[in-house]
Amino acid sequence: MEFFLKTERLGLQKLTMQHIDQVKSVLQDEEIMFFSASGVKNDGEVKDYIIHSMSDYQEGYGQYAAYELATGEFIGVAGYFSFLYEEHADLEINYRLLRPYRGKGYASELAKKLADYALEDLGYQRVFGLVDKRNLASRKVLEKAGMQTLGEYYYHERKTLLYRRHKKA
Repeated sequence: MEFFLKTERLGLQKLTMQHIDQVKSVLQDEEIMFFSASGVKNDGEVKDYIIHSMSDYQEGYGQYAAYELATGEFIGVAGYFSFLYEEHADLEINYRLLRPYRGKGYASELAKKLADYALEDLGYQRVFGLVDKRNLASRKVLEKAGMQTLGEYYYHERKTLLYRRHKKA
């Protein structure tokens, strides 16, 4: 299996339509999508999600299928969405893991790698994360990735917390 990006334990693969069933298993799970501003996705929305990611790859970023390197098992999706903040084009990091793969440090590992890659390889000066205030686990993930909270931020008419990490000088 070929990976676009790797951490010590995980590999990220660019999404294609061959991933549709795996992506559905994440984006159509009510528990996984509970804190998501966009909510559970129907079949058409999952297809659009993959198509949009495939288009984003031309810009150097997108959504990726995440796998455990040791087992080759699909564990979830992670990547970047474009994010406009203070009239400046940036990236927002996101991650969604299947339930059996939570609590293993995988989300933190992915968030840190994605932040590092955006700042060091893609040339962004800052990277963001958005978290529902009630999602304590995800807040800790972003903090472990070196992000600091900027406070409350309204996103899709929902109150969230906005996190940011700057490129080191």
